Amino acid sequence: MKKFTPDFSKMISIIKYNSLGFFFFEFIIPYIASIELNATGTEMGFLFSITTVGYFITAPIAGSLADRYSKKLLILIGSVGRGIAYLLIYLSIIKSSYFGILIGNMLLGSMAGFYWIPLSVIVSEKSSNTARSEAFGIKDYMIGQGTLIGSFIGFGLLGIFTLMTPNNPALLYIALVFYCVANIYGGILFYTTVDEKLIYDMEVYEKRSELSISYKEFLKGIKKPMILGLSLIFGVLFLATVNGTIAKPLIIVYLTKNIESNPTLATIAYIPAGVTSMLLAPKLGRVADKLNPRLTIAFTSAMGGIITYFLVNTDSLIIFSILLTFDVAIGTTTYLVVQSLMSKISIGNRGKMFGLQTIFTNIGAIIGPIVGGVLWDSYGMKSPFYFSIFVEILLIPFYIIAIISISPHLDEF
Repeated sequence: MKKFTPDFSKMISIIKYNSLGFFFFEFIIPYIASIELNATGTEMGFLFSITTVGYFITAPIAGSLADRYSKKLLILIGSVGRGIAYLLIYLSIIKSSYFGILIGNMLLGSMAGFYWIPLSVIVSEKSSNTARSEAFGIKDYMIGQGTLIGSFIGFGLLGIFTLMTPNNPALLYIALVFYCVANIYGGILFYTTVDEKLIYDMEVYEKRSELSISYKEFLKGIKKPMILGLSLIFGVLFLATVNGTIAKPLIIVYLTKNIESNPTLATIAYIPAGVTSMLLAPKLGRVADKLNPRLTIAFTSAMGGIITYFLVNTDSLIIFSILLTFDVAIGTTTYLVVQSLMSKISIGNRGKMFGLQTIFTNIGAIIGPIVGGVLWDSYGMKSPFYFSIFVEILLIPFYIIAIISISPHLDEF
């Protein structure tokens, strides 16, 4: 039995154009802020949090619109907006403007809401409920492909122009202009080629899509047993995101200041973690579809904490790279399980569910980097990582209770 609609692969392949800048951008922003702008840990935390503030603002709007209007039109809007944000960040780097980068990051986050939320809905609609984690894994695989290609372009140009004109930021970071064009192109391509009316299970979709209502009506209509499950799952997602983003903005700076000061070598060590887990995502998704979600999350959370401890207690660049790769792969598996669960709660209101999920995770992502930055400044470079380990282990029983509470009330099983 086929798991996806006939056009699923073609649709997913377009995502790579909107994913080219992920890794390069994630690397250069903290590097530029710390090394060239002399930003403090707290300022770096704000720089990352502001992206999520933008996402937080647009998430509920995008979620509601995705249930009522053309999802591919929203994706086009998000793509063009993200392209403009890359261009603004590029110009701000040239001008050494912390404030400009801050505004560009906020725009990038706000436009991400119009891209990723409707995309998650379309991925859900074009896949079987028994292969949902795999579907999101394939999506992540294509993101990984785009990230890998974009990394070669970004770091390749950075390396070339570092040798030729090391003090010319207009050339060093020219890849951001390329990402701008690629995002706009990807959005146009998605809009002109994807048939959003082609659904995997049209009969079930038409029946359930009639239940699409406003946020207010949706929240009022939730039954009491479901309220407990949703409250638990959103609360856990909030805390898990706070925990997951406490150390993330600081990992590059920690690497360059404690293990390898050469940014080129540090990049080479970091690339496997940034790309490998995404390339393995379809396999991780297939595994996640077959396993008990409670046991999967309990295992991945425990292993994530253990790996993080060894990660910040090694002085070997190779071991650091290997451990970080495993850590990110484990985190990807947990993410795929959660995405699959969220897509099955309400077929007619998927956009709202992904929107609500994004709201809670974004609040966590706003708080996390700031907490990490404060810990970094107050208690040393390792403190954000140790705090992250403690919270990750502590959340395991709450994850399990949340999944048990919400499972009986799913639209899909």
